[in-house]
Amino acid sequence: MITKIITTYKNLNLDIKDLGEINYFVGKNGSGKTRLLDYVLNNFEEEYKIFKIKSPSQIFNENKKFISYNTHGISANLFKTMDSFFDSFSRNMIVFKDKNRNDIYNEIGPYIKNESNIPESLSDGQLYLINLMTEICFEYISNQGNKKLILLMDEPENSLHPFLHKLLPVFFDNLFKSAHFCELQFFISTHSPFLIRGALEHDNHKIFHLEDGSLKKSFDKKKLIEQSGLPFDNVLSDLGFEMKDIYYPNCLIYVEGPTDIIYIHYWLKLYIKEKISIKENGFTDYQKGIDFDFVEYGGTLASHITATFYNPDDQFDEKLTSSLQNMFSSNRNVLFITDDDDGKSNFENAKSRIEELLNQNKEKGFNNEFIKCASVKTIEEFIGEKNIANSSDSKLNAAIKNIENWKGSQDLKLSDFHHKLEKELICKVYDFIKVCQNS
Repeated sequence: MITKIITTYKNLNLDIKDLGEINYFVGKNGSGKTRLLDYVLNNFEEEYKIFKIKSPSQIFNENKKFISYNTHGISANLFKTMDSFFDSFSRNMIVFKDKNRNDIYNEIGPYIKNESNIPESLSDGQLYLINLMTEICFEYISNQGNKKLILLMDEPENSLHPFLHKLLPVFFDNLFKSAHFCELQFFISTHSPFLIRGALEHDNHKIFHLEDGSLKKSFDKKKLIEQSGLPFDNVLSDLGFEMKDIYYPNCLIYVEGPTDIIYIHYWLKLYIKEKISIKENGFTDYQKGIDFDFVEYGGTLASHITATFYNPDDQFDEKLTSSLQNMFSSNRNVLFITDDDDGKSNFENAKSRIEELLNQNKEKGFNNEFIKCASVKTIEEFIGEKNIANSSDSKLNAAIKNIENWKGSQDLKLSDFHHKLEKELICKVYDFIKVCQNS
């Protein structure tokens, strides 16, 4: 097995010393993934048999005639993931193309059944998956008794549904564990976070995050747990994924109550309208529920909030931990806004604890911010008396009436409110949301 790669091949600057059995390489275009596969292909052929799986376009352009055979004759485990991929296929069948490989068929002769008519309903993605498995299995079987086999795959997820991306590592793992003809090792480049997520379900799969031809980070299932998921977050970011791409807002803003939500949302829109060029890069506005959203923590809820991940090596109070709401379970990008509540010792202690946790995680690379509005004790103090519609109403009803009145005034500006509103709160909220759109 190749255990290390140290090279400057084609402007790579790699020093990888912890290669495993099944290795995945991820990063932006130009990060060096394909060059690394080329390096392996061209520099280890004397010691290993190296086979690079064909691209989807090459596979689709070839003859689509198939031969099927009973997998139980070789290894029941080798192809057991077929049930997961194609419910309509018999679990005893795997399809092979290229009838000219008679030497292979002679080895498995008793199990060849007949030329199979592939259902016309199969999609290109399903056909590609069949061919991908076929290419791997033929190469594996034909190499029995020979050198150790290195399988190279460049973006095997192409043409496949994301659900199947996650199952590819299952197939690779079954193939590796079932191997008895020869020793196997995998080198796989990918742009799929779904494939990486599937790989992280297995202890012997390793992820190598490349950047500008160098190794940025390597991790596996164990390291991912130890490092609170941050390596995978960085992979998602490098691949251009945002929280809103998976049905979540890009960030969550924790506020004390509903009036905070109403006022901050209004002031944020006013700030963008006044201060931000909406013509830049097609930017129009940040949308609540997509780019950001709010969570309330008023009353005693702050005492039940935490902002950290459980590390299996940590000592912790199970009873206390199980009763806490973990902010990072809902979103990795967290902004916590609080007033200066003098005299409320229990509330202040809870907020101080949250501030400390957020700062610790910010040092680790998470997008966390804690804003304490030292100038006010309640959000209403940012309004200013002249802008209040009816102070005798409940806070919530007053907030609704205030917003209705403000929207009817075309001349109202952010500067008409408390003089520290923009600098102490709204510009910080805007900056945080903006950062989270590219995090």
